[in-house]
Amino acid sequence: MVGVIIPAAGSSQRMGKNKLLLPFGGKTVIERSVAPFLEMDEIGEILIVVSKSETKIPALFHHPKVRVLTQGGETRQETVYRGLQALSEECDTVLIHDGARPFIEQEEIVAVIWDAKETGAAVLGVKAKDTVKTLCDGWIQKTLDRNEIFLAQTPQGFDRKLLEEAFLKTKGRVFTDEAGMVEAFGKKVKAVFGKSSNLKLTTPEDLALAKGLLEEPKMKIGHGYDVHRLTEGRKLILGGVEIPFSLGLLGHSDADVLTHAVIDAIFGALALGDIGAFFPDTDETYRGICSLTLLEETAGIMEKEGYVLGNLDVTVAAQAPKLRPYIEAMRENLARILKTDQKNISVKATTEEGLGVSGGKKGISATAVCLLFLKESQ
Repeated sequence: MVGVIIPAAGSSQRMGKNKLLLPFGGKTVIERSVAPFLEMDEIGEILIVVSKSETKIPALFHHPKVRVLTQGGETRQETVYRGLQALSEECDTVLIHDGARPFIEQEEIVAVIWDAKETGAAVLGVKAKDTVKTLCDGWIQKTLDRNEIFLAQTPQGFDRKLLEEAFLKTKGRVFTDEAGMVEAFGKKVKAVFGKSSNLKLTTPEDLALAKGLLEEPKMKIGHGYDVHRLTEGRKLILGGVEIPFSLGLLGHSDADVLTHAVIDAIFGALALGDIGAFFPDTDETYRGICSLTLLEETAGIMEKEGYVLGNLDVTVAAQAPKLRPYIEAMRENLARILKTDQKNISVKATTEEGLGVSGGKKGISATAVCLLFLKESQ
């Protein structure tokens, strides 16, 4: 079984406040750092080691895998050792992960576990991108080969017996991480290549950079498509405009295929599913409903998600009737409901030259592409 130790007893001196409790993407930093481990089948126990005076962190965790140990030491090394002693005996592989690394991903954790079980010791990290130099009294001494530089991160994974032995054999010496201790003990450590986004939050500058990585995309693009069969005894409605024709579109609502494609594009941009997820054809509430009403509800959802429409481009494929005379009215309807200038709405009509569903006059299809912007980024 794999046990995880989260050392969380530090003073956060360089941050100026307890960095683990800072709000970060709707949670605290430490909650974000622990979250990827919680639902992994490979992980049997997570032990968070805090100082004796810490009361807020224990109150954050109520997961069955998580225990909080209030016996943190004066140094990280001492804190990790106390956590190791407190881990369940069933944990034969141990991961140590910084409580202030909130961007760790499960695939990286799995890679460390795999190599730790194979080799006894493995560390996640990245190759150096910048040129690395050594200093002495403010003067550069020499330039190192950056191809030989590996910037260690966490998690770091170890065979439990090997880690316990390393602690005993190197007692009295100070190390900045557990891998250094195992190296000093004479054991090779496997490098597991991760991502530079796996930041450790140490200074206010780190926090500002990390929050930038958390930001919602300022732009989102969505694509929508819909098709309905033409049939007798139905009105033909496109973009909320009733068009004189001998046939109409078959559907649970008014079957406004153009508006349905627009709705799908917006939901697609927001990654919320499709029109059927919000307005199912099994719900009698929507029988015969005007699709512009559905678009109005969709616009409300878009607004709640924090986005506004940038522009919209719609293409309707219909062999008949001719749609050009009605396009401006369609644009006006869409612009009004989506609260944008009509110049941001494009509606085009085309035929399929006698091919396909629309070309054979069996139905009408529509595609839509939309660009959404975060409200504050306009």
